[in-house]
Amino acid sequence: MNSPAQPPAVREIPFNALPETTRRRLADVLGKRGGPQPIYENPLGKGGVVGFALLALVAGLALLVVLVVEFGSGSHFSQEPEFIAAYAGLTFFFLLGVLGAIGRALLLRALPFRPGTYLFATDLLDATGPVLRIHPVGAMSKMECVHHHTNGVYTNSLTTLRFPKKAYTFAVRGKSLAETKLRDLNAQRQAVVAAAQAGSAERLHALDVFFDARMTPAWNDPAAATSAARDVGGSPRAGRVPSVFGRKGLISLGLALLSAAPLWFVRNQLSDEAAFRTIRTYYHATNYVRADGNHAATVQTDLLPRLALEHAQQRGTVTALREFLAEFGGTAYGQAGRDAIHVHFERVKQAFLAQANMGDAQMVRLMSALIAWLEAHGSPPINVHYAPPGSAALLEVDRVLAASANRLNGRPIAPIAPHFAPQYAEQRERSVTRALQAGFGAVFPGEILELRGVHGPETLAVAAGAPAAEPNIHVAYNVRPSGATYSSDHDPADFVGIQVDFVVTMSVPGEVPYTFTVSVEPPEHFSIQRSNSPVVVPGGTAGVVYAEMATRAFDRLGASMAQTFFRPDTAAYRSATAGAAP
Repeated sequence: MNSPAQPPAVREIPFNALPETTRRRLADVLGKRGGPQPIYENPLGKGGVVGFALLALVAGLALLVVLVVEFGSGSHFSQEPEFIAAYAGLTFFFLLGVLGAIGRALLLRALPFRPGTYLFATDLLDATGPVLRIHPVGAMSKMECVHHHTNGVYTNSLTTLRFPKKAYTFAVRGKSLAETKLRDLNAQRQAVVAAAQAGSAERLHALDVFFDARMTPAWNDPAAATSAARDVGGSPRAGRVPSVFGRKGLISLGLALLSAAPLWFVRNQLSDEAAFRTIRTYYHATNYVRADGNHAATVQTDLLPRLALEHAQQRGTVTALREFLAEFGGTAYGQAGRDAIHVHFERVKQAFLAQANMGDAQMVRLMSALIAWLEAHGSPPINVHYAPPGSAALLEVDRVLAASANRLNGRPIAPIAPHFAPQYAEQRERSVTRALQAGFGAVFPGEILELRGVHGPETLAVAAGAPAAEPNIHVAYNVRPSGATYSSDHDPADFVGIQVDFVVTMSVPGEVPYTFTVSVEPPEHFSIQRSNSPVVVPGGTAGVVYAEMATRAFDRLGASMAQTFFRPDTAAYRSATAGAAP
């Protein structure tokens, strides 16, 4: 037998390079059909195929989820670059599982023995492939056995054998079994030494599964081993497993790193295309353009304006259509938006004409012109200017009332001037604006006709019927005694009835101003409570009484306006007068 001066720390020898008797004996020993049986073993079985297959399945499903999450979504179809790392990791584990499962299945099929790691009295056999790695037990540098416990309960024992180039660990369940194996290893090692010292080939053969192989040139000569494996005869023989499966980790990592970015890019391109093909709503089109999809220009110029117009029409308001025109008025769909607005205004005009007081031709002509002007100019608010009674006129009224005090009972009449001072005018004028808005609102939606009260010095500079660049309404009102007086059991003075005369002038550029008058008299009887008045006035009971009369008069303006604009038998008339004070 040829033997080197210094045995190698590990021998790598193809299974097929072993003598036929050794190959048959090794297959029987690892198949539990002969001896000597290994003291420790970590066999590889079909569980490895299942484990790698499960890894591939889980990683593949996770990769599929990442691929399809929000795929073609109308809100977020493109994934950020951070997803490349996820693709790389999941692709690595998927490929590792696939290559591992295929490689383990091919290995089990190619080897005529159970692959795994086995410890005999003479050698540690790493038989995880067609090339065997044999570590002489004499080259072992350290052996240690550790008993593991969890929460004070024994779980298993791990025996680690350290060789110059690698360490191997075997798990054993049961302290007594672990200690038994250690004793068996020592006993068999001593038996090998004793047989060698005694020169007993028969006893060495029984203890050493590689006894016959050690007598061949292939045992110590790699060239002879290669030749013997090439010219192998008899059986069993090991088949060949492609080397790619032996480097599955490195190959999987390389392919994952190379494919992650292209996979992310292709996914985003396909998702972009799917998102574009499935755009059905204005919001999806807006999100697609905002995300700068591949077809953003096409969507921006055609699809988005069309869907925006449909969305505005579904909302059913002029405001929505004007918002559409503000953004897309210059596109091919701008005219369709303007036509839709015209339909709204025409519908309102026809609703007005169907209920209007057609006996007043000037009013009808002015309102038609107002509707056309509002359509052409985007329905800006119409200013309502006020001309309240002057302080001098009110003081003159009080002077006359004082001179003609109630001669029947000698009771004085409470003056009205302090209760209609300029500082209180704006609060009552606001109620007039609301009354006018309610009257027009019976036919005209607020988005088409909106009134805005203008008060104070600004309104005094605007004369009724003065030429203006935009429509306006001028309301002049005067307060005078109605001739009736009211008395209270709790006050020494009487109160004069207040009649409010309104002169309302409506102006539209290019049209003759239209003026109508309304006079509202006080009720015959009414009761008051101080807390009822929304207007803060001085003068105790007198202030509350005159404020109540004024509020009732101003509230009646809307009903009076309905009589001017609408026929009494129409829904608009009933709507405008429904909330009028009695």
